Parts: sequence; structure tokens; C-alpha cells
Amino acid sequence: MYKTDHFQLNQWEKPDRVLMEDFNADNARLDAALQTLTERPTITKLNTFTVDRPIKGAAVFDMDVSGIDWGAWQYIFADFQLQGSGYMLLYPNRDPEAATSRGYVTSNSSKSLGGMLSCDFHSTALTRVEFQIFGCGAHTLQTVCPYQCITASADGISYDALETLHLRPSHESYTMNAGSKITVLGMR
Repeated sequence: MYKTDHFQLNQWEKPDRVLMEDFNADNARLDAALQTLTERPTITKLNTFTVDRPIKGAAVFDMDVSGIDWGAWQYIFADFQLQGSGYMLLYPNRDPEAATSRGYVTSNSSKSLGGMLSCDFHSTALTRVEFQIFGCGAHTLQTVCPYQCITASADGISYDALETLHLRPSHESYTMNAGSKITVLGMR
């Protein structure tokens, strides 16, 4: 009888005697290997939002996140792949005054959950905003943008109360083009 290279599972040949103990040992090895796989963190796409028209001036792009069970995830990320010109600001529940940013921020980005989210005509680069979930539920909405060294929170808005996220230009001359994408991912 031969054994497989990686898991040492039995491989019988015609003259070999097949025993129940060999099958049980193989099943135990497979069960242990599969359990290890299920314990690894998995990333799941929760939603993708695609901008369907140019967002410029005072226009706002709305993203409905009310269907996300924030407490079911260890981490939630939003990856922004924005095309256009200038910068966008991110804020919750149609309240541009709700967020407060700390770190490397300007006067224009101090009220954004993601600082200045860059739009670029030619770039396919992503900007990631991490939602900090500490037991979630009634806890205050908090974000981190590691690349930009920014932390932000929305005092008075909990994850339970978060219904929508919104993007708007930080200046009236900036534009986010149609086709820009925001992908929300959860990791267990």
C-alpha cells in the first residue's frame, strides 16, 4: 500500500487488503485538515457600489449599508477605486458634520471618515478605509485609513444606527466619474 505525499492518505493497489481502520484514519486526517481551513479568516464581498453618473459640485453619491450585520464581522473594509479629479469626502447618514478626522488632515477633510479620498483619471489604485469594530452594536462608528495616517469617528452614530455612507466632492471643481467603484468587504 502507498501513501499520498501531503496527507499520508492510503492508496491501495489490487493485492492490498482494505481495512476499516485505514479508512477511519484517512477520514480523521481529512477532518483535521478541513477544520484547519474553516478556522482561517475568510474575506467576503458584502457589496459593491458603482457610481452611475458624474458626482460634482454639491452632488452626493449614496451607499445603502443598512443591510450589513456589522456585529457578524471581525473587520470591515471599504476599498475606494475612484476616478475623476480632486478629492471626495466620506460621511455617514447624510450628515456631513457627523464625522471628525484626526491625524494628517486638512481643513477640508476634518469632517470625513476617510480623509481626502483621491480621484485620479488614470489610476487603478485603491484607498482603503477600515471600519473599527470593537464589539460593534451600540459602539461609536470609527474608521482608520492606514495609508493616510488618519483616524476618524462619528460621535453620536453607532454601528446599529449606520444606514448610509455618502461621498461628495471636497471642492465644487472636483468630479468623481461614473464607473468609480466602492467595494465593501468583511473578514471573519
